[in-house]
Amino acid sequence: MEPLLSVENLRTYFYLSRGVVKAVDGVSFNIMRDEVFSLVGETGCGKSVTALSILRLIGPPGKIVSGKVMFEGRNLLELNEADMRKIRGKEIAMIFQNPMTSLNPILTVGFQIGEPLMAHFGEDKKSAISKAIKLIRRVKIPDPDIRARYYPHQFSGGMRQRALIAMMISCRPKLLIADEPTTALDVTIQAQILDLLMELKKDYKTSMLMITHDFGVVAEMSDRVGVMYLGNIVEMGEVEEVFENPLHPYTKGLIACLPLKPERKKKLEHIPGVLPSPINPPRGCKFHPRCKYAMDICREKPPETIDLGGHIVACHMYSR
Repeated sequence: MEPLLSVENLRTYFYLSRGVVKAVDGVSFNIMRDEVFSLVGETGCGKSVTALSILRLIGPPGKIVSGKVMFEGRNLLELNEADMRKIRGKEIAMIFQNPMTSLNPILTVGFQIGEPLMAHFGEDKKSAISKAIKLIRRVKIPDPDIRARYYPHQFSGGMRQRALIAMMISCRPKLLIADEPTTALDVTIQAQILDLLMELKKDYKTSMLMITHDFGVVAEMSDRVGVMYLGNIVEMGEVEEVFENPLHPYTKGLIACLPLKPERKKKLEHIPGVLPSPINPPRGCKFHPRCKYAMDICREKPPETIDLGGHIVACHMYSR
């Protein structure tokens, strides 16, 4: 079966006065139809830049240097801007981290939810807002007829995120990118938003790319997961396989940090050190300064990516 989206050796760099930040440095993964694929890792590892690169929303000083982003047989990196605008919002939609900065403060929520319908399907304003009210009801915002006339500042954080989700699903996209969709929301609202996303994914038969730093979200929502570290995917596989048999030391560290077993009495483990400077990353394996298994070769040579029966890892421990 052909993947819906195939990212091949994607590189996105930021050219700063202090040097070049290789935010995404050779990332490859596929997303199948009706699949939830997650990218997980620490803040600054390149997850969000990967998502923005797929939609070609990288502006100066950033630049997509090389690679392919194949979507239904078309390389998105080769399309002109007019053709990309036809895809953004209609074929591929993205839920951003902060709905307050994603929603226009001077337009009503109902108008903004209906706007993609006007842009992509030529709906008139009255018809688009009527459908927007149905979408507001669909994402479980109370009193949709009234709320459609509200402005974003009149919504709570959870309601703004629901409104943004309604906007993104208005055109029934084939791929939904959710970039940390529960950031800054309290735990109860987070759970409601994640449940809503899974419900909509099932109803609309939409594939999903979930960007998160939370392995708990990955365990609950995803079919497969890619673990990112400093611009690279260091491990990738089925969620159950990665959780039960993590291969990369970084993945092992992330999972060991989780309070998955409340009854255990020993202290939670931690990954020593901090994320290195992306402008001057370590030579060889980028994780070696924080890795208790580091060998001489790790300090000299970047590891190759190895496929162990669908469970992919980039680590010298598996290439000897």
